[in-house]
Amino acid sequence: MQIRDTEFTDEEELIIARGLREMAETHSIPHDENDYIYGSLYDGQTAIGFIKSWIYHDWLYISDLWVHKDYRGQSIGSSLLQYAENKAKDKGIENAHLWTASYEAPEFYIKNGYQLCLRLENKPKGHDSLHFRKTL
Repeated sequence: MQIRDTEFTDEEELIIARGLREMAETHSIPHDENDYIYGSLYDGQTAIGFIKSWIYHDWLYISDLWVHKDYRGQSIGSSLLQYAENKAKDKGIENAHLWTASYEAPEFYIKNGYQLCLRLENKPKGHDSLHFRKTL
């Protein structure tokens, strides 16, 4: 046996996915297909904000939230966050979580009702990675 240092083939990706699904099912955890929630906001032709999130294992995961620098401080980020949260609540989801970094305005998430539940110090170097959660 030898470990190869290569990218996975499509077939290998399927083997991994099937194996993980089988393991979850043996513990009575249903396999969820990702249910994506996207939101975008434009001012005319100018992109001013985006949110990318998905529902997985009965939680909303906020993957990406971005607001154009010229439009920050105008509640656009909060509106995008609330948009995804409301879409998730409409689907019966009760909790949300996300990862951010200490340089990415973590106080924004606290202001929007998220609670810090994990801090990985010095990741990336000189900063912290932060995991937040919220009951919707």
